[in-house]
Amino acid sequence: MTSEPMRSLVTGGSQGIGQAITEKLLEDGGRVAVIDRQEPSGRLRGRVAFAACDVSDAAAMEQAALALAKELGGPADTVVANAGRCVSGRLASDPVDNLVSHFQVNTVGVLNTFRPHIPHMRAQGRGSLIAITSNCAHKARLDLGAYCATKAATKMMLECLALELSADGIRVNAVAPGSCDTEMQRRQWEELGVPNDRQIVGDLASYRSGIPAGRLAAPRDIAEAVGFLASPAADFIRGVTLVVDGAQSL
Repeated sequence: MTSEPMRSLVTGGSQGIGQAITEKLLEDGGRVAVIDRQEPSGRLRGRVAFAACDVSDAAAMEQAALALAKELGGPADTVVANAGRCVSGRLASDPVDNLVSHFQVNTVGVLNTFRPHIPHMRAQGRGSLIAITSNCAHKARLDLGAYCATKAATKMMLECLALELSADGIRVNAVAPGSCDTEMQRRQWEELGVPNDRQIVGDLASYRSGIPAGRLAAPRDIAEAVGFLASPAADFIRGVTLVVDGAQSL
């Protein structure tokens, strides 16, 4: 008797790290749904269920989860909260709205992503909730105060959620990338005037640490970590943040 394929949902799954995660979960033989503001294209077109939704809207996320469950053949067993916001700025001078909008996506959006799936996971006694955070959750970065604050808050929220849900068989974990070669990261470097090679060697003037591994992370590096945490091999791992940054945060 064969088991059913794993059903997964990935937010922000149409591009960058999210696209790599979606492709990895498909390679592992699962059915995958994507929530994003833009429709999947290229290799993902026609291979995933899709809903356009803003993760900061709790009611819309609940409706999207119900609709996608019908397309997947049941509720998701693995949910990856990858959608994020990262706009450079200074906490001392930027409008407070910038901080609030980061929290709405990076922290509240993660909870909005997870909550519709918890009742089903509790009922079946298993499930995996994985959030993509950042090494900025535990290392301050100049010009990224709002982003760092929200990722740190999300890390603690996930640890608390892991305590709440572990006895129900639900695993809550995070993957924390460092500097990754994605469109969002390249846009941020352009805003800050920081070439990607300076990310690798570091920059004392901006208190920027280098990457001892000698290269930027590739989206696939993050996807492999998510694939592991979603697999049965990670069954006893709960409340952990797996840092994937080439020793950048050291």
